[in-house]
Amino acid sequence: DKNKEEVIEEFRELGSILLATTLIEVGISLPRLSVMVILAPERLGLATLHQLRGRVSRNGLKGYCFLCTIQEENER
Repeated sequence: DKNKEEVIEEFRELGSILLATTLIEVGISLPRLSVMVILAPERLGLATLHQLRGRVSRNGLKGYCFLCTIQEENER
């Protein structure tokens, strides 16, 4: 979809904050992305979390990936 490509390219050039679903996990490269916050990671599988984490800091700089659970207490 051409509109999607235009939006992604504009974000690469100008964007600083991106809110996204797990669709970001594959096929999109954002070299300037240095911080990712994943809400409710307990709802995702390990492979999905690994793919999402792999989006951070592809330019070789330090990157951070924060997991924020919505569970009130740890079940383990």
